[in-house]
Amino acid sequence: MKQQLEILCQLQALEQKRSVLAIQKAKIDATEVRQLWQEIKFLGQKIAADQEKIDCLKKVSLRQQEDLAILIEKCEAAEAKMYSGKITNLKELEEMKNKSEAARKEIGGFENEVLMTMEQCDQLTNEVVTQEELLAQKRQQHSQCQHILVKTLADFEDQIAKIEAECKILSRQVEGELLRRFRELSRKQAMPIARVENNVCGGCRMSMPASRLVSVAGEILHCENCGRILYID
Repeated sequence: MKQQLEILCQLQALEQKRSVLAIQKAKIDATEVRQLWQEIKFLGQKIAADQEKIDCLKKVSLRQQEDLAILIEKCEAAEAKMYSGKITNLKELEEMKNKSEAARKEIGGFENEVLMTMEQCDQLTNEVVTQEELLAQKRQQHSQCQHILVKTLADFEDQIAKIEAECKILSRQVEGELLRRFRELSRKQAMPIARVENNVCGGCRMSMPASRLVSVAGEILHCENCGRILYID
């Protein structure tokens, strides 16, 4: 019986260790990995949105340049006619001159709009380049953190799996009835078997008379206070 109880003590110690490892595994903080993923997602969405804006600005800029080219062409044609010498009427020449000046002002306004659109496009393009560099850094950080997290979890799982394998081996070495009692008590007590030292239960610290600790062959002793199986070394 003593050998059986010794095996149970070993089993209990292993199961305690497994429980501690399971708790530690559950407490592994994945906040940084999740936060980095959210940042990556946000940056990706912002880059996509800014890229759409850039595409729209490029189309607007192209239309503005086309309109500006047409306006310049018309203005130059009108000025060429005005200075050709074919028009001798002073009033008509004055009107054409006024129209030319107005057209030049309009061209100047168009040119400013084209420049503003191009500047906006360049500014957004630079921002996207910066965001893409930051996104690459975030992805690298996420990859590194995820690798560490996965490795840490795998290490815990490996340790737990080894302990569970050892527990199975020990369980098979314990008699059925004794193992059943051990499992029954496990549902109520964190440590179902307690060592007795100096006539004191190692579980509840209750002192017991020496006469109570004398057992006949094959008898399983229980603590009268906490109900744990007693192991007398």
